[in-house]
Amino acid sequence: MHLKVQNCLLDPKKQQASALFFLKLGFETRHEPRDAARMLIEDCTDSQANDIVDGLRVFGVTFKVAESADFPINPDRIFLNEALASDGDDGPRKVSREAMPKLSWLKCNQGVLSAQLVFTATLDVPFKVNHYPFDRHVVAFRLATRVKSWRLPNKRPDWAKERGGFRYSEDPHLVSEEPALSSPFVHEAPVVCWREEKPVFCLLVSRSPWTFFFGSALPVFFLVMVGLVSFLVGENDTGDKSTPVSLRMGAIFSSSVAITTYEQAVRQQMPEVSYLTYADTYFNVAYFFHLVAALTVVFVRYMRDQEPLHGINDGATFDSVTTGILIAVWAVWHIVPFLLLLRRTPWRDLINETKTAAGTTKKMGRQCDKDGNPLFE
Repeated sequence: MHLKVQNCLLDPKKQQASALFFLKLGFETRHEPRDAARMLIEDCTDSQANDIVDGLRVFGVTFKVAESADFPINPDRIFLNEALASDGDDGPRKVSREAMPKLSWLKCNQGVLSAQLVFTATLDVPFKVNHYPFDRHVVAFRLATRVKSWRLPNKRPDWAKERGGFRYSEDPHLVSEEPALSSPFVHEAPVVCWREEKPVFCLLVSRSPWTFFFGSALPVFFLVMVGLVSFLVGENDTGDKSTPVSLRMGAIFSSSVAITTYEQAVRQQMPEVSYLTYADTYFNVAYFFHLVAALTVVFVRYMRDQEPLHGINDGATFDSVTTGILIAVWAVWHIVPFLLLLRRTPWRDLINETKTAAGTTKKMGRQCDKDGNPLFE
């Protein structure tokens, strides 16, 4: 069995992933080649049936709904986690797929039936974005079968070597991918993990944090730094005590409004979740920094007012020191994201979480196809 995923589009906001799939599989069949052709090909012609009998490949035919014992894969729902859409208010639910899968080719050779299915599908994927923009995700494709006892071998069987004609001799279950060029994620090498003797095809994707860095964090950094430049303007430069305070408070207000704009732009790209992400923490720290800066302005103004009353003559020095501390703290804070980038969640932990979640979903209730027949993993 070999699964090829092409142009996978990930949408964390909708918690879905869509792609074009090429599924190549082979299994032993008890049917004669002609019967197998009429069983799997929609409107099978005599010419197509004769090609199957002769051991030739038949290309570009429509996959026919077969009996459970004849073909274990569900043509109307190949993956358990395919997205469902409501067909009216009171109508049945249907798979959100444009059409039934096509049989790219079908071949029967010495009792081994091999085929390649081509189809597009949208899958439900539980994207956890608490580590955004450093989040990693395991996009799992959980194969559905109509035969509970159907098991896949964990090594290449003899009949596949001798009669199957498979090109992928190094592994009986493989997954490969051609990611979309416009994807905001970095696609690692796909893997196959096992759960209860069934393979789970997994794509490993990591979000590229540079979009957030250059699109949000860097502009916010420079906006606040420009605002902090106004803190370098003192009373000696303006000749008025109220002017520096007005400049600083105005800069703080302007940059806080700009940060709110960037935060809302990031939230529009994120799903509605009940937890804080790393991006939320970044913006919350930025708001807290503005509060500290505003309190610093008030405290410095108080210290300068005490100079003629108590003979304090270091108000200007205190003002310079607090301004330097604010600039240094804001600059050092932006080193923290690079440290988080080095501590991403290991892939092994994410894969184990995916396998556990699949088992929990299975216990919650048996899933069925559109005709009400139970599906198995």
